[in-house]
Amino acid sequence: MPAIQSPDPRRRTPSNWEWSDCVWVASVAILTALSFALVPQFFVLALAGVAIYFAVITKRTWLRTLICCLLFPGVLLLLLPSMGAVYYLETLVGLLAGWWHFLVRTLPDVTVSPADIATFAIAIVLLTAGVHFVAGRIMERRRDESAQRNWSIAQSMRIVCLFTLTFVASLAFVGAVHQTDWLVNSPTPALDYQGGGMFSRHKLHDMGSALFDASDEQGRFPFGIMSQDSQALHGWQTMLLPHLDKGGLYNQINLQQSWRAPSNREVFEQTVDAFQSRKFLAHETTAEGYAMSHFAANMHIIKPGAGLAADEITDGAAHTILAGEVASRFRAWGDPFNLRDSALGLNHPEGFATPWDYSSSRGGVFLFVDGHVQTINDNIDPAIFEALGTPNAGDDEEF
Repeated sequence: MPAIQSPDPRRRTPSNWEWSDCVWVASVAILTALSFALVPQFFVLALAGVAIYFAVITKRTWLRTLICCLLFPGVLLLLLPSMGAVYYLETLVGLLAGWWHFLVRTLPDVTVSPADIATFAIAIVLLTAGVHFVAGRIMERRRDESAQRNWSIAQSMRIVCLFTLTFVASLAFVGAVHQTDWLVNSPTPALDYQGGGMFSRHKLHDMGSALFDASDEQGRFPFGIMSQDSQALHGWQTMLLPHLDKGGLYNQINLQQSWRAPSNREVFEQTVDAFQSRKFLAHETTAEGYAMSHFAANMHIIKPGAGLAADEITDGAAHTILAGEVASRFRAWGDPFNLRDSALGLNHPEGFATPWDYSSSRGGVFLFVDGHVQTINDNIDPAIFEALGTPNAGDDEEF
């Protein structure tokens, strides 16, 4: 007859709970009910108290660990909005889940190379085989009887995985150091209003690289696509997509039809992050539903059917604006007429703008023909700014 095990007197069951446990649960229940109706912050703290209580009395280590791991971030996420600290909540959510939005945005444009994958697989196999051979030899030569003489392939694979993770981590660390150095030594303050000036500079740098790549292919700055009857079908920013890692989006466009054609509408309704400014994230689509661009090209250099070549700009590449920021009357990034005229001056509704607040003035970020990106303040002489937009008027202005 099997022996009957007596229950552990230390184990708390509903039948032998102590009075202190009952008082604790009743107090938490009353506090929860009252605080839910009165103060949301107290309600969150009451829930946290319940979680702590069950984390203490539970006998299951995995459950206790899970409760403890979820308790602090859960309470923090619930408390911050109720205290008005939405910025910190957005920062925390961005750190925890920002990678997911990055993957969703970039994976459709990722191209897989079977040759590169095969090369990587072969390299890993050869590295594992080499580690296994060398480690096995070393273990065989050891004289210590207590040492393990049979080196397993699993141990070799662990070493290779550790080496690979260390290599990837070192690349990430080098990238972080490089970006930190760039932020510290950037001529524009790293902490502009909403961080926007820095991000606009980065995006104009990318657009400049794309414009120069397209110019090398076409022999002149890209001005879009014209129909046989000289109608503008597509704009300059559409031509930049393959050079901005947006080849997948570009391949969906029917270049024989206008950007406004029904067959192209779904494509041009998609927001392109490279053409967006953090200052105007609330303005993402036009009244017609097309995705906006917060940057425009200089109409004296890029316009439908008449893009200039670099050697046709005689006023000096370093002193001629190629593109810049705008702050009103945004056009779609697919619009061939997403252009501005410097003759209108800064902050004209149809001209370029200086959307960022600095200590004593407002500034806008501009891309020049030689590739450099520079901030121009709103206190610039209007005549000088107009001259910066003309490519061959004989006015090689400096500022």
